[in-house]
Amino acid sequence: MNLQSLCLYWMVLVFEFKLLDHPELGTAAGGGRYADLAEKFSKTKIIGVGAAIGFSRIFAAMLENNQIDLSRFENPVDVAVLVMGDNNVAYASRVVNELRDAEIATVSYLDTDKKFKNQIEYADKIKAKSGEQQNLSVSDAIKLVKKVA
Repeated sequence: MNLQSLCLYWMVLVFEFKLLDHPELGTAAGGGRYADLAEKFSKTKIIGVGAAIGFSRIFAAMLENNQIDLSRFENPVDVAVLVMGDNNVAYASRVVNELRDAEIATVSYLDTDKKFKNQIEYADKIKAKSGEQQNLSVSDAIKLVKKVA
């Protein structure tokens, strides 16, 4: 649709918001009151108001202005719960829930058909913290993870 045909259905009120500090991003939001736009898709004549917000443009400007801190997403996982054997899945699920309840970012690898080596590689890939193997209660594990984090 070209600009000339685009303007045919706009009436009276048209608005546009630009990010003055970031003209390279173009319009951040815009819209207006229109007539006959819906007529192209319906037999009913409808007058309405439409608007669009360019969240990606606003987000880009906020990132540029350091108004959003994404550093916490660089390593979003603290713990990966790995499972050896089908008989441990229920216990692993309880551990995951307790860790999440303690506000520890946790993922689980519950595919017991995979070799444990694959689970370790997954934990390494997502940069879950690792350390010496220990036999701990869940509450002790929570304390340890919070101490390290």
